Amino acid sequence: PYPDVGAERVVMVDGDAVLVSVLGDDGAEAAFWSRGTAFASMLSTLLAEFTESVVPVDDS
Repeated sequence: PYPDVGAERVVMVDGDAVLVSVLGDDGAEAAFWSRGTAFASMLSTLLAEFTESVVPVDDS
């Protein structure tokens, strides 16, 4: 259901830290790390909500 947007990776370390990387068409990778910022907190919240909507959680 999601468009092919390329080769991206997001690592959510915790609710306060994220690493985002994008692989360009030329094979070069650009990445940034954010910790303790409003951006990291907001992105972590969005990623958690997205993951919960896509991946079923087994609470057993």
